[in-house]
Amino acid sequence: MTILNFREEMNEIINLTYFDSTDYLREKPTNRSKVKELIIQAQYLLKQDLKEEELYILNGALGNLYRINGKQKKAIACLKYCLLYAQKEKSTTKEIITSIRLGEAYKYDNEHGIAIEHFNFAMKLSKENKTDEYLDFVLQHKGNVS
Repeated sequence: MTILNFREEMNEIINLTYFDSTDYLREKPTNRSKVKELIIQAQYLLKQDLKEEELYILNGALGNLYRINGKQKKAIACLKYCLLYAQKEKSTTKEIITSIRLGEAYKYDNEHGIAIEHFNFAMKLSKENKTDEYLDFVLQHKGNVS
């Protein structure tokens, strides 16, 4: 398994999830065993000699997979790594995207105040850097905090 293969498999994640109308439209797995398989693959890849960008990609994927699979603390740890990387790289886009993802993980962990802080931070960065393509995501996820 290579990172390229893994990324291709991650493109199918939309087919492995649904939005639960009985649980605040939270994203949940339709195929929990396939999600677990992707987690195992990502964990295996993390043990290889990787570039920092590849670590960012894998941790971001793991953060989303853990969140969907109900492992919020693990999701948060992975996404915190991604946020530090984005800040170190001075990548506003990565920082915005990761802040949204981290806010979602905190929301799923019922840490609504922290989730709002991350969504507000992503909104602030978007406005300051005139990166409007992410504002709708920020507002959508912020509006779903409950």
